[in-house]
Amino acid sequence: MQQKMGPTDEILVGQVLDGDDSAFNELIGRWEKGLYNFVYRMVGQEEEARDLVQETVIRVHGRLGQLREPAAFPSWAFRIAHNVVRDRLRTQKNRTMISTDDLVEKGAESLLDERIDRFQHAPRPDRAVYQRELGEILSGALQTLSEEQRTAVVMREYHGYSSREIAEMFDLPVGTVRSRIFHGLKNLGRVLRRLRLEEGS
Repeated sequence: MQQKMGPTDEILVGQVLDGDDSAFNELIGRWEKGLYNFVYRMVGQEEEARDLVQETVIRVHGRLGQLREPAAFPSWAFRIAHNVVRDRLRTQKNRTMISTDDLVEKGAESLLDERIDRFQHAPRPDRAVYQRELGEILSGALQTLSEEQRTAVVMREYHGYSSREIAEMFDLPVGTVRSRIFHGLKNLGRVLRRLRLEEGS
């Protein structure tokens, strides 16, 4: 979760509702990167993620008057982004999704091992390249999760929301959210664990 200087989100929402377009630009500018990262990790494709973020921004602008608690703008915006992603995925039911077992059979584990070894032994100037490759492998691994698990894992691991906050955001029991996070991380297995270790090294 992000901390921002300047007017609070609540103040900016009020200014937008009073007709200040520049306030909306400032408000969405604070969270657009986070929304993009969330959407990208949900769909795994940069161009599609950009399109979906644009749709999210349009919906946010059109529905801002429905926001009951302006201070909760970030979680509300993420919820709209999630709905936009879900709508898109529903229109792509025939989209090919690979299972974790398929990844293993097709050598993703070997590929990961190779990339990690290259990252560990690479000269420092080259590490950024290999780290990007590792990130791309992780992005692909995220796509093997169900939409529900992927949402919970991304919101927890990448955006720092607690299980309780995620539960409130999506109107779910806390136990359900915790279960989705647990099983999502379990399904990602050592792919996610090893990548997080590398990012912290």
